[in-house]
Amino acid sequence: MTEVQIKRLSVFDQVCREYEVNNDNIRGTRIYISHDDQHLYCTIPKAGCTNFKKMLYNYHGVEPPGWVHHNKQLLEIGIETYHHNDKPIKTIQSYYKVAFVRHPWTRLISAYRDKFLGGRGYVYYKRLYKILGWDQCYRLNERYIRKNILPLMEEEDGDGHDGSGWSSEESSTFSSTTETTSYSRSQTDRHCLAQFSDFVDHIIASHLDNKTLDRHWSPQYQACNMCYFKYDFIGKLEYIQQDFAYLNKLIFDGKAMFGEPRTKVQSDEEMVREHFQHLPEPVFLDLFDVYKMDFLLFGYDTMYDQLYPET
Repeated sequence: MTEVQIKRLSVFDQVCREYEVNNDNIRGTRIYISHDDQHLYCTIPKAGCTNFKKMLYNYHGVEPPGWVHHNKQLLEIGIETYHHNDKPIKTIQSYYKVAFVRHPWTRLISAYRDKFLGGRGYVYYKRLYKILGWDQCYRLNERYIRKNILPLMEEEDGDGHDGSGWSSEESSTFSSTTETTSYSRSQTDRHCLAQFSDFVDHIIASHLDNKTLDRHWSPQYQACNMCYFKYDFIGKLEYIQQDFAYLNKLIFDGKAMFGEPRTKVQSDEEMVREHFQHLPEPVFLDLFDVYKMDFLLFGYDTMYDQLYPET
């Protein structure tokens, strides 16, 4: 085991004990099991899960389908979801357990950009605009989406709700259209697209009301039943090349291939500063409370000192 993994797992174990984290209610719907390989994988949305599943298909000698998240197709290559598992917990605990995580702030921003600015999920527009009470905005955006976007979604994945099958060209076309089109809301001149601060307010309010957050921005430790399962490997998306190279040799005999990471237009620090610069400090602290265990378990810096240097 590398020194990096030893350090990460040491911090992880210490926090689990100190905070008595024990997600034994098995909420971890992102957990997949290969009994043949005796592996457990936790694939967290917005933390490289799509590429990880593509890797699993390739490793098992199967061309990845256009939409890799269907559990039925994963089952065909011998990988089942945890809640369909019939093995005793003791057996599963003996498997080699892997999770990849991501900095909570960059993951949150990625979810916001993808689901609210990228036009990749009609259901997210509908849900958030209804919650925010932006009826006029919702109707205006809905009109455009139904006419121009839903036909594409129905062609790609057949259900008209997820939009995950879009090509990058289709996604970028909608993104550029929505980002440059300004709709006015009733009694205000505000841009009709949900701002990052609106998204943050929604998350905080949902957390305070004890509502379950969407899987794309819910805390990562919940998705993986952290501390209930004693993970053997914790990779970080920020170090995906190094971490996966080590994991590949360790449990895949060097035969697995992981997709190349996207070229970054800006650094993670720049992206966080851009989106968080207008968040008042009390709001930042409330948001931190939502993701506190992710920061502690995985050893990430909150960037509080950089964002609020005069405090």
